[in-house]
Amino acid sequence: MIKYAKIKPIIDKIIAIILIIISIPIWIIIGILIKLDSKGKVLFKHKRLGKKGKVIYVYKFRTMKNNAEQLKQEFNDKQLKEFEENFKLKNDPRITKIGRKLRVLSLDEIPQLINVIKGDLWIRRISIISKLSFLNITRKIKNLKCFSIQSSVIISITIKSYRMNYIQI
Repeated sequence: MIKYAKIKPIIDKIIAIILIIISIPIWIIIGILIKLDSKGKVLFKHKRLGKKGKVIYVYKFRTMKNNAEQLKQEFNDKQLKEFEENFKLKNDPRITKIGRKLRVLSLDEIPQLINVIKGDLWIRRISIISKLSFLNITRKIKNLKCFSIQSSVIISITIKSYRMNYIQI
């Protein structure tokens, strides 16, 4: 009998390849919009911890200004406190106009399909949770010290005030 753990990565890679092929027009449109909106690369890679603490780079469409790290130095005390507590700002001045729309629709997450093909992430499931529930879950997970679970991506779409998202461990 074939074990689920052995076949799961193969199925995920096939699904990711199919989704990338289907979404090529979306990638092109988003890429053009990002380039028209701001200078810099279309894709952004973010360092995360994957399975067993291995460092991986998660790909996303760039939603912030090219000099976002330097702009973080200009945060006032209130912004710094909010950023330290939540790892993001409610009204982050570094986010581009198109970037804000991409984030609301979770379209900035599409390039994570590349990570699935590379084997860094796997497709977990599609689920709908409220934004508040998502924040509560991520706060709890940030306190965990265990890195033995496989990193995963949950296919993201937005439905009214509910948002499907992924949790990166």
